[in-house]
Amino acid sequence: MSNSDQFRREVSGSELDQIKAKYPEMVQKFDEIKKEANEPQIERLGETKGAQN
Repeated sequence: MSNSDQFRREVSGSELDQIKAKYPEMVQKFDEIKKEANEPQIERLGETKGAQN
């Protein structure tokens, strides 16, 4: 990784931390949405496995 790539990664991480600190409700809602989006996939996976047997 070049120095410029490393710098961009560090700046992006720092900016992300600032956004999380400034908007904690948004972060919490985003985490809830991510969780909800993944749950149906997990349920379908179980149903598919059962149908194959």
